Amino acid sequence: MDKHLIVLGALFLAIGLMGLIGMTVVLTIFSIGSAALGAVATQEPDFPTVLIPFAAGFGFFIALMIAIGAIPSLIAAYGLLQKRPWARIWALVAGIVNLPNLPLGTGVGIYAIWVFLQDETEHTLK
Repeated sequence: MDKHLIVLGALFLAIGLMGLIGMTVVLTIFSIGSAALGAVATQEPDFPTVLIPFAAGFGFFIALMIAIGAIPSLIAAYGLLQKRPWARIWALVAGIVNLPNLPLGTGVGIYAIWVFLQDETEHTLK
């Protein structure tokens, strides 16, 4: 069961890092888009300026949702790779949080649930 925990920790680490990269990309794209809207607003007098904070806020919201999915994965990866006793709960939470992330998150979530339903896993992390 040790190999399953190491593989699961590596998968959670990969998902968490991909989430952080995705969050950075989303923030960058929406920041550039908001700046472009600001530049257009200075040139066009009839431009609705309410779009600028709306675009920035929407990008921040999307990035926050990505972070909510990535942070539990990183915490679970750390716990599993360090064989901490609390890692079981974090890995289950991260697995459930990642279930909607098709296709990789769903596979890792199902794998995490399967690993932690085994009786041997409980004894491995103590």
